[in-house]
Amino acid sequence: NVAPNVQKLFDETKKAWLAANPQPDEASKSGYVNKQAFELHKAAIAAEESQDWVECIDKDRSALTLEENMRARMHLAGCEEKAGKLVDALRDYAKALEAARAKGDAVTTKVIQERVTTIIPRLAHVKFERPVEVTELQVTFDDRNVPEARLGESFTIDPGTHKVHAEGLLRGARVSSDETFE
Repeated sequence: NVAPNVQKLFDETKKAWLAANPQPDEASKSGYVNKQAFELHKAAIAAEESQDWVECIDKDRSALTLEENMRARMHLAGCEEKAGKLVDALRDYAKALEAARAKGDAVTTKVIQERVTTIIPRLAHVKFERPVEVTELQVTFDDRNVPEARLGESFTIDPGTHKVHAEGLLRGARVSSDETFE
C-alpha cells in the first residue's frame, strides 16, 4: 500500500507531466501534420475496404492536395491499379518511389519496384496513322484532343475500351469517323 500523501503527489506529478508532454494524436503517429489530410486518407482506406475505387482515388487525391505523404501516394496508386487506371498508378508509384529513395527506405523502394514490374506488361499502346488525303484533321481519343504533330507517336494507355473520333476534309468534303476498340 502507498501512503495517501505519496499517491496524491504521484498523481499530481503524473498529471503535470502529461500536460507538459502531450501524447501524439493518431494523425501525428501516422506521419501526418495536417489532420484533415489524415482523415481523408482514412476515408480512402475505408473506401478501399468496400472496393469503391472511385471514392478511394478521390479521397486519397484530396488528402494529397493538402499534404504529400508517401504512404497515401502508394495507397492511391494501389486503388488506381485496382480500378484499371494503370498509367495513373505508375505515375503515383513513381512519386512514392522518389520519396522512399529520398528517405533511404529500401523496403518500400523494393515493394514499389515490384508493383511497377507487374503493371508494365499490362499496359496497352496506341498509335494513330494520318490519312494522306485528309486536311484539317482533328482527332480525339477518349474525348481528349490529340495534337496533329503527335499523331505518329505511340501513346501508352490503360487497357480497356477506348473511343476515337476523327474528322477533316477529304477532297473538299467534310468526313468523320468514330471507332470503339479494346
